[in-house]
Amino acid sequence: MKKFISVVMVVLLAVTMLPMTVLADNGPSDAPYAFLYAEELDNTGAQTGNHYTFYNECTAYENVYNGITYDKNTNELRFDRELTDTKLRICANMMGDDFAIRIDGRTSLEQIVVWGDGYGGNLTIKGSGELTVNARKNFDMAISMQAEGTAGKVSFDSDVKVTLYGKKCAVKIVGSSAKDIDNAFSFANSQSVNVTKQDCTVEQSESINGIYLSGYQLWGGLVCDSVSDPNGIYTVSQGWKGDDEETIFFWVHRYVYIPKYDTYMEDPSFGEYGSLEFTEDEWGQQTEYGPRQEPSDEPEQVAYYDADNLDVDWHYSADRVRNPADPDGYYGASQYSSQQDDVTVYGYAINRYITAPDSTKLIQDKDFKTLYVTEDEFKSSGWEFVMGMKDVYLECENSVNYSWMQVYTDKDGKKYAVEWGENVYDFTANDGVQVGDTFYNYVEKNDSVSVSSLTPSYTEKTVDGLYNYEIPATEFVYNGNGSAPVTPPAPAKTSIAKATVTGVKNKVYTGKALTQAITVKLGSKTLKNGTDYSVTYTANKNVGVATLTVTGKGNYTGSVKKTFKIIPKATTLSKLTAGKKQLTVQWKKQAAQVTGYQIQYSLKSNFASAKTVTVTKNSTVKTTIKKLAAKKKYYVRIRTYKTVGKTKYYSSWSAAKNTITK
Repeated sequence: MKKFISVVMVVLLAVTMLPMTVLADNGPSDAPYAFLYAEELDNTGAQTGNHYTFYNECTAYENVYNGITYDKNTNELRFDRELTDTKLRICANMMGDDFAIRIDGRTSLEQIVVWGDGYGGNLTIKGSGELTVNARKNFDMAISMQAEGTAGKVSFDSDVKVTLYGKKCAVKIVGSSAKDIDNAFSFANSQSVNVTKQDCTVEQSESINGIYLSGYQLWGGLVCDSVSDPNGIYTVSQGWKGDDEETIFFWVHRYVYIPKYDTYMEDPSFGEYGSLEFTEDEWGQQTEYGPRQEPSDEPEQVAYYDADNLDVDWHYSADRVRNPADPDGYYGASQYSSQQDDVTVYGYAINRYITAPDSTKLIQDKDFKTLYVTEDEFKSSGWEFVMGMKDVYLECENSVNYSWMQVYTDKDGKKYAVEWGENVYDFTANDGVQVGDTFYNYVEKNDSVSVSSLTPSYTEKTVDGLYNYEIPATEFVYNGNGSAPVTPPAPAKTSIAKATVTGVKNKVYTGKALTQAITVKLGSKTLKNGTDYSVTYTANKNVGVATLTVTGKGNYTGSVKKTFKIIPKATTLSKLTAGKKQLTVQWKKQAAQVTGYQIQYSLKSNFASAKTVTVTKNSTVKTTIKKLAAKKKYYVRIRTYKTVGKTKYYSSWSAAKNTITK
C-alpha cells in the first residue's frame, strides 16, 4: 500500500501542476520505512541474522560498525578502512537520488541492493579505494537496483576501482523510469560499457499441484476422532521412538478423501510439516484427539498379577465375564477341560479379581473359590462374556502421491505437468480436489512424451513506461583513472573427510524417504548444515541399507559417508486361540516392504528357550502351531521381515499374547 500511495501522489502532482510540496530528490526519505543497513551473510549467501542499521525511521545511527559510518548531511555510507574479511550485504530503501557509497580503502562486499520504492534511490560508487562485490558468486548480480518506478541510476566516480561478479550479470536495474542508457548509468571516465535495455516485463512461470495414483497401499494408522472437527479423518502413529531412542512420539495426520482414486491422502497443510507431533506425556495430556474404537468380536481381557510379586512386568490374563449375581464384581474366565466317564467336557474356570492394596493392579481374590462350570452351565446360569473394544485403522487399497509440478507446453500449445524436470503427466485444469488450502489437479503419467520435446510455459506481462537495464558481463571491472583492482583471494577450504558424524540411527520403513538428524564435528568445532556442509541420501526409502553423504561446502571440501538400516514396519497379534495341544495365531497383515513373518512362542514370558515359526508369504495372516504340551500357558509374539539380496531385515517384536492350551 505504501508503494501505491507514493506513486499515485507523484502522478497527481505531475498532471495537475498544483503548487504543492513535492517529494525531495536528494537525501533519505522521511518515511518511517526508509532504511539503510548492512546484514551479515555466510559463505553461501544465507542470512546469519546479524544486522547493522545506519538509518531507519528518520534517524541516523552512529558507532554501528567499526570502519563504516553514515553521514546524513552528505547522504554517504563511508568505508573508512580496509574491510576484506567481512561478508556484508548493503541494503538501502528510499535513500534519495544522491545516495552514495564511498570506498577509501580496499573493501569486499557480498551484494548491494537498492530500492527506490516510489521515492527515489540512485547509487553512486565513489572514493579512491578498491571495491569487490560478489566474489563468491552466490548471487545472480553484484548490484541489484529495484528502481520501482523511479530513475534508479547507477554511477561510478573517476578514482574508485570496482570489480563486480555475477552468475548472470554484473549490475541489473529493474523497473526504471529512465528512458535511455545515459539516465540509467554514468561512468566518470567515459569508459565504453556494454549496457542492454529492454521493456520491463514480469515473467511468471506456471505451476500446479498434482496428485496421482502411487501404486502402493495406503496404511494410515490408528484412526482418531477430533473434538473440533468431528467429520474429519485423523490418524495417529503411536509409539515411534525419537532419534535419542528414548523419547516416544505420536504423530497425528489429517486425511482427505480423493474421489477419483477412491482413497485418502494426507493433508500437507495440516500442522507444521503435514502432521502434529506429541511426546508421550503431551499425548497423554491433550484432549483434542482420541483413538476411535469399535466393538470387538473378542472378549475383554482381564490382566491380573501375582499378589506376592507386583513389581514384575508380566501378568496373567483371562476373558472378562459378568456374574449375574454380582454384576459389579470383576470376574475372569479361562478355558479348561476334564474327563468324565471317558468323555472330554469343556468348560470355564472362573475367578474374581480385586485391586491390590496400595496399587492399581488387579490380583486374584483369595476369598473367592475358583468356580468350575461346563459350557452349558455357564450359559444356563446367566454368565456372559464382556466383549472388548478394538482399534479402528485407516486402510485403503490405493495411495496417492502429491507433488509440485511445472507446466510445460508442446509445439501445438498443449499443456503438460512435469515433475522433478523428468516425469511428464497429462492434466486438465480445474479437474481435481481441494485439500486443505491447496487445489490439487488430477494427473496421469504419460510415458510417450519426453521433457526434451516440451518448453516451460510462462506468462509475460509488459509494464508500460518502465525498463530494465543491465551490464551483462559476469565479471565487470571499472578501472576509474587508475590500475585494475586487486581481487580478494578465495578462502582456503578445509577437508571434512575426517569429520565425526553422530546421530545416525536405524529407521523404520514409512513409505517416504528417511533422513537423519545428525551432528557433524571437525575437531572441537560443530559444523553448520547448509553453511559448512550439505547432506544427500541414497537408497533411503525402502527396507535395506541406506547411505548418507556429508559433503563440505563454503569453507569446507571433501565428504564422509555413513550408513543406516531401514527395517520393515512391525505388525501386531490380533488373536490367539488355544486348541488341543495347539495354538492358532492371527495377526494384522503388513504387506508393504515385507516378505513374511517370524513367530516366536515360549513357556516363559521372557521368551527364554523360545521356538520360531517362519511364514514366508506376506499375505498370510493366520497359522496353527501344533505338537504343543497340553494345559500349558504359552507366550507368543510376532515380527515382520524383508529379504533384500541374501540379508533378512527384521522389524521390532510385537507385544506378546498368552493363552493355555487344551
